[in-house]
Amino acid sequence: MTNRNLSLVTLLSLSLIAVTGCGGGDETGVIRQEFQTFLNDHTKDSRSAWTRFGEMAESRVSAWEKAAKGGMPEAQVFLGRCYYHGYGVAKSDTEAMNWYRKAAEQGLAFAQHELAICYWSSIGVSQDEAEAVKWHRKAAEQGFAASQNSLATMYHFGQGVSEDEAEAVKWYRKAAEQGNLDAAYSLGELYYFSKDYTEAARWLRIVQDHRLYGESATEMLKAIEDN
Repeated sequence: MTNRNLSLVTLLSLSLIAVTGCGGGDETGVIRQEFQTFLNDHTKDSRSAWTRFGEMAESRVSAWEKAAKGGMPEAQVFLGRCYYHGYGVAKSDTEAMNWYRKAAEQGLAFAQHELAICYWSSIGVSQDEAEAVKWHRKAAEQGFAASQNSLATMYHFGQGVSEDEAEAVKWYRKAAEQGNLDAAYSLGELYYFSKDYTEAARWLRIVQDHRLYGESATEMLKAIEDN
């Protein structure tokens, strides 16, 4: 059985426990476990994690909504995503953003990341790069790798914050050291163009087989070897 199928089985098993009342009927515990399983999957491959989320969302949205209204941040961020896609509820970017905010204001790093994306991409709110930086920073300071990568990119290109290559390198490195491949590629590329080929090669080798970055990383590694 593939890792993808194992993760889906785990999520669906948790959903079945919640529906049947097995495992002590602890709905809060089930949702927290669902969220942790999702978060673990998201760290490895965000696209696949969201696909699995969509496969089980409609059967769980009512439970998440009840818990979200009770103030549970993990349920709030799940409900926000349901509103964003229209899983079991009427699609609404505004509702999605509002639920992300409720969870983000409780300090949930993943929700802070999603709220930052709302501000960056005008999802349920007017675009505001400075607010995107603010919420990515809150999540990044909690160690959330995806926001560390996004914050680095904002420093790199001066988006919502003054351009600062040293800060970009700092945050790319923090994310890359947690296994974030987007950050590893960006860090390698940054070192490559600044002619620090030892550091460039270190990070580019990590993404040499990546479906998006592999070809470019391989070309830069070849150029380093030819130098």
